[in-house]
Amino acid sequence: MKKKVFIATVIIFVTGFSVNAQVLVGGNLGLMHHTHEEQGEKSPTSFQFSISPKIGYELNSNFLVGTFLSYSSGTSKEILWGSPNFDKKQSSISFGVGGFGRYSLLKFSKLVLVAEGQIGFRKGSSNIWHRYSGYTEWNTPASESLSTTKFYTNVFPALTYNLTNKLIFDVCFNFFNLGFSSSSTTQKNNSFGSEMKTKDTYFGFKADTFLGSVSNWFDSITVGFYYRF
Repeated sequence: MKKKVFIATVIIFVTGFSVNAQVLVGGNLGLMHHTHEEQGEKSPTSFQFSISPKIGYELNSNFLVGTFLSYSSGTSKEILWGSPNFDKKQSSISFGVGGFGRYSLLKFSKLVLVAEGQIGFRKGSSNIWHRYSGYTEWNTPASESLSTTKFYTNVFPALTYNLTNKLIFDVCFNFFNLGFSSSSTTQKNNSFGSEMKTKDTYFGFKADTFLGSVSNWFDSITVGFYYRF
């Protein structure tokens, strides 16, 4: 008897959830290009791109939970001034997966301030090449190679605007970020055949920076759209 009551309760709960919950599908996109000119030369220059598709369920008018994937890539080039001068090029790429929850803090008609919390896993790699300034060929293989694995959790604010009952515009302010992350990195110097492994733990604001200087402000502001089914 108790077993039947329990099964019936579960069925009622799941049915009620399916009827009331609404599905949102969308994601966020981030782009950044930076150029700095020094002694008549553009150094450094960098470009970063990120995309994070998401699917979520509205449990009620204030609370949303879901899952996401993430992809990011970046390149940079700079001149290392010296005698002689060297050119340095770096590229990075990362993939990730995780879950998220959103809670509506303030509502101003169609504009809503929300807090989003995430927990995720990310794996990435980065390569660095050098060459004498004025030369056309980069050294092969790459001078240095880095591989990073990271677990993280964070909370950051976002603004959403309901363009229609179905279409939502979204802006995430990732630079105002409170979080914790633990990462391990393997750095290989291919020129000398050496290898170094490091582990880092961060807690505080902007704790989710990834792969060092190439991506420190990567994903600082991302925009996106969601469609409500």
